[in-house]
Amino acid sequence: MTIRQMLIVDLRTTSFLMLALAVLGLTACGGSSSGGTQPNDPDPRMKSSALIQVTSGDDFGQFLRQGILSSYSPSSQTLEALLSDNGADDWVAAPDSNAELDYSGTYVLEANVDEADIVKYNGDYLFIAEQNSPVCCTAFEDASLQDPDGVSPLIRVLTTAPDEPSATQINTLKPTLPAGSRISGFYQKDDILVSLSTSFSPGVYGDLWMMPRYWQQGTTNVSLFDIGDIESASESWVASIEGNLVSSRRIGNTLYLITRFTPDLHLEYSSEEGDEAEQENKDIVNATALTELLPHITRNSIRAELFAPTDCYMNSNADSNAYSIITTITAIPLDDPDQLQSRCYNGETQGIYVAEQALYITYFDWEEGTTQIHKFKLDSEDVEYRGSGEVAGSLSYRLESDFYLSEFNGDLRVISSEWEYSNIVFLSEPAVSDETSPVAPEVIDEVDHRLTILRESTTALELEVVSTLPNAEHPEEIGKPNEDLYGVRFFQDRAYIVTFERIDPLYIVDLSNPEDPFIAGELELPGFSEFLHPVSDNLLLGIGKDVGESGGFSLVDGLKIELFDISDPAAPYSLDAVSIGDRGTNSQIFSTRHAFTYLKMNDSTHRFTLPVDRYLIQEQPPGDGSWGVWENTGLHLFTIDSIESPSMATLTASGTMIVETKVDGERYYPSQLENRAVIHDDSVFYMYGDRIWSAFWGDSSTVAGPF
Repeated sequence: MTIRQMLIVDLRTTSFLMLALAVLGLTACGGSSSGGTQPNDPDPRMKSSALIQVTSGDDFGQFLRQGILSSYSPSSQTLEALLSDNGADDWVAAPDSNAELDYSGTYVLEANVDEADIVKYNGDYLFIAEQNSPVCCTAFEDASLQDPDGVSPLIRVLTTAPDEPSATQINTLKPTLPAGSRISGFYQKDDILVSLSTSFSPGVYGDLWMMPRYWQQGTTNVSLFDIGDIESASESWVASIEGNLVSSRRIGNTLYLITRFTPDLHLEYSSEEGDEAEQENKDIVNATALTELLPHITRNSIRAELFAPTDCYMNSNADSNAYSIITTITAIPLDDPDQLQSRCYNGETQGIYVAEQALYITYFDWEEGTTQIHKFKLDSEDVEYRGSGEVAGSLSYRLESDFYLSEFNGDLRVISSEWEYSNIVFLSEPAVSDETSPVAPEVIDEVDHRLTILRESTTALELEVVSTLPNAEHPEEIGKPNEDLYGVRFFQDRAYIVTFERIDPLYIVDLSNPEDPFIAGELELPGFSEFLHPVSDNLLLGIGKDVGESGGFSLVDGLKIELFDISDPAAPYSLDAVSIGDRGTNSQIFSTRHAFTYLKMNDSTHRFTLPVDRYLIQEQPPGDGSWGVWENTGLHLFTIDSIESPSMATLTASGTMIVETKVDGERYYPSQLENRAVIHDDSVFYMYGDRIWSAFWGDSSTVAGPF
C-alpha cells in the first residue's frame, strides 16, 4: 500500500503490520524503474536459491537446533512483540469446472485441483461443518477453541429435494479429533468423505508465518468416512499429524496436506546475549534427540516419525539462515491411506500455490527485495523437488497470494510489486515555488508492478527467467503511478490485472508467446474490481467497489458487479454493471473465494451468487463522508445471458435471499457467520452459519428454512 493510499477511505481493514514490514523490508529494494529489463535478461539481483536435500541427520539436527535457539533470541522477542499488537485474518473455480453437472461445487482456483471447504455437495447430499464452538481464534490468540459445553464439532448430512426446494438432515458424523479442534473443511470423492480439522488457524499467509511459537503443539487431524451407505456411514481411517494445517488440495485420488511444525521445548526468551535463559535454552535443545524435534504421525494409537531427515530440503545458504519451522507436504492416496509419503522443507515460507502437477512455496526476502519460489512436482506416488527461482519484488497481500501465480504449459507466471518509500509527496500538497502561485507537485511513482515468466531448467534445479514485463521492447507500466494491485486473474494465455488509486484501470496482458508478453489493452473506469472471473474467452466478470470523491480524496462506496467484453483485448469495454448498497456494504468473497458460487446452465446462460452485508446511508442529504447503516444480510443472485454473443451479453440481478435483518432495539449488526451457497437446477441452497435456507431461483424472496 502506498503512502498516498493511506488517505483513501477503504472499508476493508488493512493490517498495520503488513505496511510496517513493507516499509522496513522494501526500502532496501532500490528505486523504481521505468524501462524494466529485456526479455531473457533477468534482473541482475537474481541469484541461485536452489534447495539442497539433507544427507546427514546429524548436520540437519545441528541446523535445526540453531534455528530453534535463534527464534528465542532478543531480536525474535522484539519482532513477536510487534506482531502481537496486530490482528490477523486462506478464490476461483476454473470456468466450466462443473459444466457437465446441474449443480455447483466448491469454487476453486485451478481446474481439477479441489479445495477443502466447510460445505460439500454431490448432487444428493449436503455435508456441513457444525463447529459447536465460537469462531474466536487466530494465531494471535491463545484462547482455547473448545466449546464451554464440551460439544465437539460434527458433520451434518442433509438430503436435498431441489424440486421443492428443501433439505432434510438424515445423519450426523463425528470425526475423531482432540478437544479444541475445529473442522477446517471436507473433500468428497466417490464413496469417501474426508474431514480435516486443526487446533489453530494461521490467518492470511504472511504475518504469522515467521513466528515459531504459533506453530507449537497444534495437530492436523484427518478422518476418512465410508459414505457408500449414507445412513450408516462410518469412520474408516484416522490420522493425527503433529503440526498445524496450512492448506490442502485433492488432485484425483490423492490428498495433499501442507502443515507447519516447530517443537515445543518450553524455552524462554533471552533478554540479552549470554544471559541465563540463553544458556538454559542451549542445554535443553542440545539434550533433545533429533527425532523429538521432528513432527510425528499417530495412526491406530501408534506414534511414528512423519518422515526421515533425508526426506527434507533446506536452503543452500543454510549456514546463515537457520530456521526452526518445518513445512511438510504429505501425499495421502485415498484408496490406500497407509501408503502416505511426506517431504519436508526447512526454510522460510509465506505462501503456497498449487497447480495440477506442481506445488510452489513462496517467500519474500526482505534484504534482497525478491520473492523466492520453490517448485515441487506432484504425482500420485511422490512429491519431488524440481528447482527454485526468484522474482523481483513481493506478492501482494490484498488477496490470497496464490492469485498472483499461475502454471500454464509448464511455465510459471508471477505478478509481483516493487516499492520505493522515498521522496513522499502527497497529492494534496502543493510544491513550493518562487512564484506567488503554487505549482502542481511532481508525481513520484513509488511502486512498479511486473510480470515474470519462469521455466524449469533442463540442466539444473532452477526456475529460469523466460521473460519479464515491462521490458525494453514493451516499456509500458502495469498501472498508473502509485496504483496498487487490486485484482489479478490468469486464464490460459491471458492475464487480467486491476490496479487502483483513484480510477480502475483493467489491463489485459497477452501471454500467448511466453518469450514476449505484452499489454494488449486497457480500460479505465471509476471504482475497482477485486475479484475476477473469466466467464468465457470473450467475457470477464469483475466484483469490487464503487468509488466516489470528496475533497480530492477517493471514498470507497458499495459493491459493484460488472461484466466486460474482452473479445477484442485491444479494446475491452463494460457491457453492464449492478451496484449494491452504500458505504459499508461488503461481501465475504473478498476474504474467501469459497463464498462465491458459479454454475454454467448452458452455453448461453450462467448463474452466480454472492453473499452481501448491505449497508444504506440514512443521512439525508448524505454527506461526503456518510457511512451506511446495516440493513440486512443475504444471498444475491445474478444471471449472465447471451454469452455466445459477447456484444449482446447481459448481467441481471435475479433476486435476493434475505436471512438476517436489522431489528431496532434488538439487532443492529450482522452476525458475520460463514456464507456458502449451492445452485442446483432452479433451486438455491444458502448456508449461513451451519443452517440451510432454500428458494427457487425465480422466487428468491420466498425463503424456506432454516434446515
